[in-house]
Amino acid sequence: KTGLGKRIAYNLISAFGSSSLRLAYALALSDLILAPATPSNTARVGGVIMPITTSLAKAFGSEPQDGPRKIGSFLMQSIYQVNTITSAMFQTSMAGNTLVAALALQSFGIGITWGDWAMAAIVPGIIALIIMPYFIYKVYPPEIKDAREAQQMIREELKGLGKISFQEWVMLGVFILALVLWATSQFTKLDATTVAFLGISILLATGVLIWDDVKSEKGAWDTLVWMGTLMGFAGFLSKLGFIKWATVQVGGYIPEGSWVIAFVVAVLVNTYAHYVFASLTAHISAMFVAFSA
Repeated sequence: KTGLGKRIAYNLISAFGSSSLRLAYALALSDLILAPATPSNTARVGGVIMPITTSLAKAFGSEPQDGPRKIGSFLMQSIYQVNTITSAMFQTSMAGNTLVAALALQSFGIGITWGDWAMAAIVPGIIALIIMPYFIYKVYPPEIKDAREAQQMIREELKGLGKISFQEWVMLGVFILALVLWATSQFTKLDATTVAFLGISILLATGVLIWDDVKSEKGAWDTLVWMGTLMGFAGFLSKLGFIKWATVQVGGYIPEGSWVIAFVVAVLVNTYAHYVFASLTAHISAMFVAFSA
């Protein structure tokens, strides 16, 4: 709403996006910067990254029905794959991740702080982010390699944004405050939800958000209602013995003592089971506890 996400992405593209590959990395970096404080991968890539990517593709005359392979298809594939990586890197980069933390505590008594999650995911996440755009560039290459024309267009767009506004400064401050409080929760004992409510309260108090914005955020209310229901379902799956049964069934295919094969089986079952779920949160609620067990 404030335009801060667009400003961050435009600055990165302006600085680094001189080729199609560098453009993909600039978009990936934009997603990574926004991920820790955007607990919806749909909002992040759909609301900020994708509109910018669409504009870039159009600047090169690359549209779905006309010249998609010039650069548009490559950029879209890149931002999609990158978003799946950034969604896994922080506890607050996707709604389902907070469900994972809640289920781990509820089912196994294991508390996962924001810092624990970030420390565990940062190395594989960064490595995956470095590899993915280059991998797509090689297997699904764009016809256009030089992106300086689009980079110049973005620089003009950046000038059009003008000076950073009061709302953007407040949003940036809340962004940093939330990250600091989430990262230090093991010392402050502040729950991640408390920090989120603090951030929203500041945005409402300063007029960056108004109550109509909160009411109209359908995805958030949808998640809130479904999360409670799915948590209830997950609890009953455990109480009624389904988790134990599922664990035994999957365990029967895993040779004793081989964690590598166990990992491969778990990944394959989890991947193909995803075809019967239309929601990552629903998928997590049904499968996470069984796989953890």
